[in-house]
Amino acid sequence: MQGLLAFVVGVLVAGGASLILSRDFYRVVLGVMVMSNGVNLFILASGRLRGERTPPIVEAGGVAELVEYAVEPLPQALVLTAIVITFGVAAFLLSLVGAAERAIGTLDVESMRLAEPVEEGERARMI
Repeated sequence: MQGLLAFVVGVLVAGGASLILSRDFYRVVLGVMVMSNGVNLFILASGRLRGERTPPIVEAGGVAELVEYAVEPLPQALVLTAIVITFGVAAFLLSLVGAAERAIGTLDVESMRLAEPVEEGERARMI
């Protein structure tokens, strides 16, 4: 099971990196979201159950059994925070994509490299 989980995390992170390196702005946003999901899954997997048993129902005075088999709460809190941050970043990036499409008229990242494209004659004067 751990090998499958590691494979899924690797596929998500590699797929996200591949999408981030794309020329289309929408794919860049999708890549950020996919990569963050892969990282969230990695963090969540680091706080798994310590044993192969189900968590016990603890009675009064049975704290030692709870400590032995309980799930770590810190990775779950970190992942929950990361999900909220990812949602905010994705919303900001999507609004940025919409504004860029309205202002420039294209979503090709390569054509957005220059703020104001210059002609060849003007380029020689600028240098």
